[in-house]
Amino acid sequence: MKTVDTVVEDITNVLKNVIDGNVHTVSEEALSHLGKNIAEKVRNALEPRVRVRPDKTLYASEVGKPCTRQLWYSYHRPELSEPITPSLKMKFLYGDLLEELLLFFAEAAGHEVANHQRLTEVKLDNGWTVRGRIDATIDGVVVDTKSASGYGFKKFQEGLTDENDSFGYRAQLSVYTTDSSAGFLVINKENGHITYTKGGAEEYDIEGRLESICEALEGETPPERTFSDIEDGKSGNRKLCTECSYCSYKNECWDNLRVFAYSGKPVFLTTVEKLPKVEEITGRVPKNIEES
Repeated sequence: MKTVDTVVEDITNVLKNVIDGNVHTVSEEALSHLGKNIAEKVRNALEPRVRVRPDKTLYASEVGKPCTRQLWYSYHRPELSEPITPSLKMKFLYGDLLEELLLFFAEAAGHEVANHQRLTEVKLDNGWTVRGRIDATIDGVVVDTKSASGYGFKKFQEGLTDENDSFGYRAQLSVYTTDSSAGFLVINKENGHITYTKGGAEEYDIEGRLESICEALEGETPPERTFSDIEDGKSGNRKLCTECSYCSYKNECWDNLRVFAYSGKPVFLTTVEKLPKVEEITGRVPKNIEES
């Protein structure tokens, strides 16, 4: 009986055998299921995303976000969120498609894949609810599928820690399970490499994190910022850190931001002591700034 620990090796062997000239047969049912899942992802991408949050409800994907102030805005003032760019919407879509392929090949390699996009709800003692969807179980183990850049993929290979888990993936996983075998099946979208890493869900203090979030969201005003601005060289200017630069509520959180185009990329200055010798961008810049 296969286990999730060999899923990467088994997927790799399927592809190696095909490269060596051997046919790997999959059922028409499995292919049809893949096609339906991909079609559903594309359909969702072509529909406006309108989500009305019920009162006292958190989403599992939010639990690990490091900035509780950002969550406060998302809960109380979602209309202030800046829009994503068309290129990022496309990036999200092909990430979703790659993740569907991971599950397809896991099953094709002889692993049991079940509970695809299963809805989960956790009722907390304080009256709050945490909702989410697990990507799947592989051989009975909860698995979150991810597509990552080369930089992000390296983090998964090395193992997620408090220092490098900037998106809070372990916290999200721990909402679903405390099984020490649970983890992340990840594909490097730059070169096709695959890895599986256990998530350490059993080690994460999810109860403490949820208690802290709920207490902050019940407040009438935003909590203190998690991140501070940083020096912009030796000019005396100060700018947003990376986390704040990509936040969709930065213009609400920081007053009088000025945006300048450095090598085609926007830099968000909180203090301008010396005017940069580059173009200043007027108007709001979407949170997900274009990548070169």
